[in-house]
Amino acid sequence: MEIVNEKKSVTVQELSSLLNVCEVTIRKDLNKLDEMGLIKRTHGGAIAIVNVQFEPSLFERECKNLSVKSRIGKLAVDLIKNNDTIILDSGTTTYQIAKNIKCKGFTNLTIITNSIPIAYELMNCSNIHLIVLGGECRSLTGALVGSFTESILRNLYVDKVFLGANGLSLERGLTAPNPTEANTKMMMAKSAKKRIGVLDHTKIGQEYLVSFCPLSELDILVIDRELSPEYVELLRDAGIEVLLA
Repeated sequence: MEIVNEKKSVTVQELSSLLNVCEVTIRKDLNKLDEMGLIKRTHGGAIAIVNVQFEPSLFERECKNLSVKSRIGKLAVDLIKNNDTIILDSGTTTYQIAKNIKCKGFTNLTIITNSIPIAYELMNCSNIHLIVLGGECRSLTGALVGSFTESILRNLYVDKVFLGANGLSLERGLTAPNPTEANTKMMMAKSAKKRIGVLDHTKIGQEYLVSFCPLSELDILVIDRELSPEYVELLRDAGIEVLLA
């Protein structure tokens, strides 16, 4: 159970190799732990159970898996073209997209964001038309959210949206712990032709309070290559283009 809690998501093969125990025994033990409510069994493995209400601060998330998020941000930028109009959701991984955008010589690129850190990062880029959504500021995430933000998003239609998330599961898609911020993310997803999720492998298998984008509505997932091959195949079977950073 310690390994599951530490890695957040593991496969039967991984546990068998780490513990030098046959896969049949691993499956039996995982089933018992699942029945006790200590983990959640998945196809081919298990995931840790998280508090669906817990939400780490921006600083806590910013310091976690930074090199991985940087790789994801660098790969995600390759999906952006000149003349695009895009939405950058708030989040530490989408922030890495913003940092990588600064290194590119885009022309006629319009970026809409509800993130104060992203807006600050891009505000002096003369080659970018930056639009900052108004709304109520959440100090925990640096995001502008709420009914005012959503009223603006209802009138927008963009080429691509890059969405961050606290969790992703096959059953519930992209999820977040805060209902207000999740509703803003949902409106962002509805405002775009193409929906792109950007998150690291530790979010996989995690489920939080509010689902804001089911997998059936997600076009592309940009994630790090530490994600297990089995889960990559499950996501691709669900019709998602998976890009590994």
